[in-house]
Amino acid sequence: MSTGERTSNKRRWVWRFLFVAFIWLVVTQFAEIEKLVLTASGGHIGWLVLAMVFQLFYYSLYSNVFRKAMRMLGVVLPWWIMLPSTFASMFVNVVAPLGGASGVAVFVDQAIRRKQSPARTAAGAMLALISDFSAFSLILITGLTFLFYYKDLKIYEVIAAALLLILTILMTSTLLLGLWNPALLRKLLEWAHRFARVLFGWFSRPSPLTPDWIDKTFDDFVGIGEAIRSSPKDLGKLFLVSFAAYSMDLVSLWMIFRAFGQVVHFGVLVAGFSMGILFWVITITPQGIGLVEGMMALVYTSLGVPANLATVIALTFRGLTFWLPFFLGFIFLQVLPTFRGESRTEVRDWSVRIVALLTALAGVMNMISTVLPPRAWRIALVEKIFSIETYYGFYIITALAGFALLMLADGLWRRKQTAWRLTLIFLALSVFSNLFKGLDYGEALLLIALGVWLVILKPNFHAYSVHPPLQQGVRVLLAALGYICLYGIAGFYLLDTHFAQNYGLLEATAQLVKMFSTFRNPGVVALTPFGEYFSSSIYLVTGLVLVFVLIMLMRPFVLRVPANDKVRARARKVIEAEGKSSMAGYALLPDKLYCFLPGGSVIAYTVKGVTALVFGDPIGRQEDFAPALTTFLGQCEKKRWTPVFFQVRLDGLQNYKQAGLDTVRIGDEIILDLKEMNWDAQNAPAAVLKRLENLGYTAHFHAPPLEDHLVDDLQVVSDEWLTTMHLLEKRFSQGWFDESFIRQTPVVVAQDPEGRVVAFASLLTCRGERGIDLLRNFKDAEEGVRKFLLAAAVRQAQQEGYERFNFGFVAGGGKSNAHPDNGAVDYIAKHLDEVFSSRDISSHLDGFPVRFLPRFLAFPAGMGRRAALALVRADAGNEFIEDYLQDAWRRAWATRRFR
Repeated sequence: MSTGERTSNKRRWVWRFLFVAFIWLVVTQFAEIEKLVLTASGGHIGWLVLAMVFQLFYYSLYSNVFRKAMRMLGVVLPWWIMLPSTFASMFVNVVAPLGGASGVAVFVDQAIRRKQSPARTAAGAMLALISDFSAFSLILITGLTFLFYYKDLKIYEVIAAALLLILTILMTSTLLLGLWNPALLRKLLEWAHRFARVLFGWFSRPSPLTPDWIDKTFDDFVGIGEAIRSSPKDLGKLFLVSFAAYSMDLVSLWMIFRAFGQVVHFGVLVAGFSMGILFWVITITPQGIGLVEGMMALVYTSLGVPANLATVIALTFRGLTFWLPFFLGFIFLQVLPTFRGESRTEVRDWSVRIVALLTALAGVMNMISTVLPPRAWRIALVEKIFSIETYYGFYIITALAGFALLMLADGLWRRKQTAWRLTLIFLALSVFSNLFKGLDYGEALLLIALGVWLVILKPNFHAYSVHPPLQQGVRVLLAALGYICLYGIAGFYLLDTHFAQNYGLLEATAQLVKMFSTFRNPGVVALTPFGEYFSSSIYLVTGLVLVFVLIMLMRPFVLRVPANDKVRARARKVIEAEGKSSMAGYALLPDKLYCFLPGGSVIAYTVKGVTALVFGDPIGRQEDFAPALTTFLGQCEKKRWTPVFFQVRLDGLQNYKQAGLDTVRIGDEIILDLKEMNWDAQNAPAAVLKRLENLGYTAHFHAPPLEDHLVDDLQVVSDEWLTTMHLLEKRFSQGWFDESFIRQTPVVVAQDPEGRVVAFASLLTCRGERGIDLLRNFKDAEEGVRKFLLAAAVRQAQQEGYERFNFGFVAGGGKSNAHPDNGAVDYIAKHLDEVFSSRDISSHLDGFPVRFLPRFLAFPAGMGRRAALALVRADAGNEFIEDYLQDAWRRAWATRRFR
């Protein structure tokens, strides 16, 4: 096993431990979380929201303390890394309490990835804590003074304050040891080096501390001491930021007092706050779980705050200062590079599955909330804004949105892009309907939180929808029947006081059956307007849900059936035998349909609306070109399709013109004759290969079929690249990350010095030519890694005896063509520029002796507008509802653009 694989395995086990620890802590503390939610629900929502906002200000400043402290010592980390790292470190400190060392490891890992000194990073974190403790000491002194004045100061509080002082002195001495006593520092480092060698020797393992560790660490600590001594102004600024952070924390606590109607004296506020934070710092339990809130409540009670209010306020404050960053830390830990490149099963799948389950639970929550009438004061307030019919309408919308979320949860589980988008829409709809049907802000806040998590997990939802089988419609039908039964039975059971009969579960079930078997007189006697509404809503909800079910059952018969495996295998034989370019491999992607011609040729196409969009020329023997084209055009005429041919070659252009089609140049294919490629040291590709190899980067070629772990790593790289480029996958005119297609494709991957896959290029092959398909990389990969991959792929193709290397299609040329339909042609050129600019191939071709072969678009005269719309739709790759919804505004916009 290589060093990189061992590192990857270690990270996997660390992630597994953290994930299990997260689940264990949530389960074991679930009663406290539930108590916290119930407690907070009794406070004024406005003050509580403000308290949460000021807590976020506090964490922003707290993160800035670490950033400034590290910058003082020469470690520069951007704020967009520091903020999530701060939350992640707080999470790690809870689940792996090692005196704060586990949290510091998060910062050190980010620094190492950016080639910063780990020793200076750890020292920066320590300096930040010293500044934090020093700023807190001012508040602590104020609190102790107030307690002493009111004769409420306890001996254990004094001892705790003394321990904090000792801890601060020890940390300061450690930082400045290289300045005060260099000889002692070197002795301590030598002792640590020997101890590590002996300790790891017991387990027959080499010491992780290299021979030069002592000198490097000694130099770092001496430099740290000098940096601190030479920057007194920066120390002052650091202290002020730390104090400002605690001020935000205090204001947040004051707002919680206001949320529960309690006016608090400043001294009382500071006393309870300082004692809570003090025992948070010095306690041996992880982040003072169970102790901090008890200490705060005890102090506030002793100072005259009613005991019940003191407990409620302490619990609420604890929720904002512990549970909020705990959950945020768990989320941010997954998006940091520390675990971002690890196994999809461990890091990404669990997040997707949890959010899918939560979406299903949100659907159930919506349904339950529609069978529970709101409080009287909420009804009175809502009725001032809406009529009673509109008010009940929001209940129906909430119930239907609940059903939609239940259905979409399955799509989220399978990482469907369309399911992700629709879920966000129905979550937003649910938020508004819950607020308007009864000011259910609790449900609304939970739905907003779920939506935020979905947005964070956006890169994980990359899968395209496939042709829906009839079984899917049947499953939806069964789920709909279950939802209707659950809605009716839960309603009668929970609303039994709104009816003349008291409904148990059996009686509620019997009543629901009776409602659908005896329409004229189902025997429901409502005592309240809400009961009357609910009994009627059962029929309305059932009708609307069954309309959706009918649509799902009809989809397999309405949508065009894709090519099956047998048809695709037949097409593959022709393409591999007769394809003239490696780009012909795109004809095998799942979005293509096939037309097999009598002469043995095949045409790969997709249909958008009434347009048959063909990829490339007919693939087959040259003498069959014209007959194949004529036959296909005849079939299009019978089906009333408009034929459009994309990326046709120059040698077949005359055939399209003879068939009566217009042609326009849209770009070029970039070809490299491998015999002309040399690897002199002065050559740019050879230079970039040497530079990155000297940095420890390696390129590896993998032949298909690819192993599961490699496909997982490629998927992670692809997801981040799409997020960084703010792109969704395109279809038709270029490849996309389809797992089944990638698995059967050769790839070249770049690994960093740690063995982590940081970039990859997938390759296409056809008759003596190899071509580039996907080219994707991590944002933090070394500059030049894309050219490094291209050079490695070209070198590999040359070694394997290929004649040519195809860098793919580059858009350009459309605007220069004189054409009667200039508006459509200009739009096509602009669209192709946007689609293919993301590949960023041409900017990396310096040093490659390439040539450009023109490619054309062929379409019937006067049909440029239709060709443009079909190409946009095909590249977007949208499916079903989303495709048709977007088509309307595309047509309107394009019509205006083409005038």
